[in-house]
Amino acid sequence: MSIRLHLLVSVGLVLLLVIAAAGGMLHVTIAQSQAAAQIDVAARQQALAQRVAKEALVYTRSKKAEDAARLDAALVQFEKAATALTGGGKATMADGAEREVPALDDAQALALARKQLELWGPMKDACQKLVKSEGNDLAALERVVGANNEVETAAGALFARLMSVGASTLGRLEVIEGIVITLGVLAGFVALEIGRRITNAVVQLTEKSDAVSQGQVELVIDVPGPAEIGRLGKSLDRMRISLKKSMEMLQKRQAGG
Repeated sequence: MSIRLHLLVSVGLVLLLVIAAAGGMLHVTIAQSQAAAQIDVAARQQALAQRVAKEALVYTRSKKAEDAARLDAALVQFEKAATALTGGGKATMADGAEREVPALDDAQALALARKQLELWGPMKDACQKLVKSEGNDLAALERVVGANNEVETAAGALFARLMSVGASTLGRLEVIEGIVITLGVLAGFVALEIGRRITNAVVQLTEKSDAVSQGQVELVIDVPGPAEIGRLGKSLDRMRISLKKSMEMLQKRQAGG
């Protein structure tokens, strides 16, 4: 293998390491961010369901338009979050900011989210009937309270599933990070070995060439290494042989004279 090819391999390994590390870390960051957003939304669903029931009770007592508006806002917020989990979209986070939430890709979690949305339908309908009756439909209020318990249970099951999936995902991400680190270490060792071989070959060639130049013409110049080093070594060895023959001829002449 030539020095150029050695260097290309070394540089290529370094580039592959950088790309693998960057790609791996990007994947880890995106996956963690998406999982965190989904868990954040799912964790708030129980609180939002309780808020809807609370706003319904408040409106029943006060019958004020502003309380009806707060009830409607809670309904919209819950449904928006539930829809984001099942189909993707924006949802309000715990800090009040809106973020894009990817749809759940775990089959069990997605089924739980759809079940939650299905249970949400009767609760939403009961709230709307309550508002239409201007807070006088007590049967609708009872349905809101009853449905709230079912929605909360479904929300709790979804949150538990996402936490389990998150733990499993984190384990896989740690494996990916471990692979990236291992590849980096291997690439480093290979690059160091390539550099060591080239350096050792040059050092040996230099030392043997110096020895021959000082008269050690019996020393064979045979240095393993990259192709260029090998060719240079053979060329120098031919010069050594030629020098040796010249010295032998000179010694014979001097002996004969």
